[in-house]
Amino acid sequence: MLMKQLQGMKVITDRGLEVGRVEDLLVDETSGKIVSVCVKPVSGETFRNLPRDKGQLLLPYTSVLAVREFMIVSERVLTILEMKSRSPLAPPSPAPAQPAAPQGPPPGSVS
Repeated sequence: MLMKQLQGMKVITDRGLEVGRVEDLLVDETSGKIVSVCVKPVSGETFRNLPRDKGQLLLPYTSVLAVREFMIVSERVLTILEMKSRSPLAPPSPAPAQPAAPQGPPPGSVS
């Protein structure tokens, strides 16, 4: 399939959620393989935590399940990616310091 056939194609998830329309593809120059699909989202709220470039969603090509009249992507893959993209939680606080053990007489001394 040619890029001009993909450009403007509707992108929906396998659960029926409309994501947007194909704008471009990111291709690995070395291998020639498609890495990401650049999608103009239907709204700013659509998968708002996914990676973006100039407002376009960058969907990993591994999320693409089928291309026919429209492109179908895995909502599960996108949700997992979105969860990974969120800012990490605050690091756990350090464990409280252990109280010092009571000091006895130094070794070899008589009490």
